[in-house]
Amino acid sequence: MEIEYVPQQPKKEAPKSEYVLINDVTGKPPPLRGPQVMKAVTTDLSGSRLDVPFKVPYPPKANCKKCYGRGYIGIQSVGGQKGILYCKKCYPML
Repeated sequence: MEIEYVPQQPKKEAPKSEYVLINDVTGKPPPLRGPQVMKAVTTDLSGSRLDVPFKVPYPPKANCKKCYGRGYIGIQSVGGQKGILYCKKCYPML
């Protein structure tokens, strides 16, 4: 009895989908995950609005009772520099 080799046809790769999730089940855009840059709102000496950017490792909890989902409790002004007081409930390691 002789064994016959029959080469198999190469498998075709499935086409990659070009679908992008714009809205989730609730109709709202999906939440951002991972490290983000957020903005704290304050005023400068002349009274005009000033946005202070700060980095966080993940988004703050939306139902936080301390920071109300902002990620910071306040802004500390020392010597003209603005320092962010992070929420210890949302970010215990910072």
